[in-house]
Amino acid sequence: SDCIFSWTALHSSTSSPASETHQSAVFSSIGSLFSSKLSISLANFAETISISITKDWNFLRHSQSSLKSIPSVTSNALAEAITLAAELTGEVESLKDDALRARAEVDNIRKRSQAEVASIRRYAVEGFARELLGVRDSLYLARGVDLSASDSDVAEKVVEGLDITLKQLDSLMAKFSIQAVEPEGGEKLDPELHQAVSTVEIDELEPNCIHQCIQKGYRLHDRLLRPAMVIVAKSPTAP
Repeated sequence: SDCIFSWTALHSSTSSPASETHQSAVFSSIGSLFSSKLSISLANFAETISISITKDWNFLRHSQSSLKSIPSVTSNALAEAITLAAELTGEVESLKDDALRARAEVDNIRKRSQAEVASIRRYAVEGFARELLGVRDSLYLARGVDLSASDSDVAEKVVEGLDITLKQLDSLMAKFSIQAVEPEGGEKLDPELHQAVSTVEIDELEPNCIHQCIQKGYRLHDRLLRPAMVIVAKSPTAP
């Protein structure tokens, strides 16, 4: 605003008749004003530069002190990392050893289990065979009886011996849960337990009912060993 005022005054003085002394005074005022403004601006700029340089210098000093502490921190961290790596390596080796021992133990258990299973399969009927020996001995004794003599007492003894053998065999089968499948006449045919070998036309029975059991069947627990052989009734054909 001072500059505008000075230039306005100068313009006014030039537009009107003025003396040289007055123009010189105006130019002197303008020069002084510019000189004063320039001095203030330079002073502000210098202060700003000084503050900035001071801040940068302090930052560099702080950074230098931080950089000096890095090697010690890094060396400490490296030492801790090496120690931890050594501990972890020891643990890994220990775990490997434990894993190898466990694997060997599992292999031994597997081999023992296979041997036991093979033994069980091979000698599964050992108990049954041992009990069956008595039945075989009884039949062998019955076979050795001389039936050529016409002695009724001998025949009776043979029959008695066979009855005892059958009872012995039935007891053996019951001991091992072998059950007879012997359907009665009139029962409904069950394909799961019975096998029809022939049919007969009969009025007394409904179709598909058992007329006669020819041969007993047997089952072990719930598993069928042999179906019962039966004759099945059917409707008579129309004349």
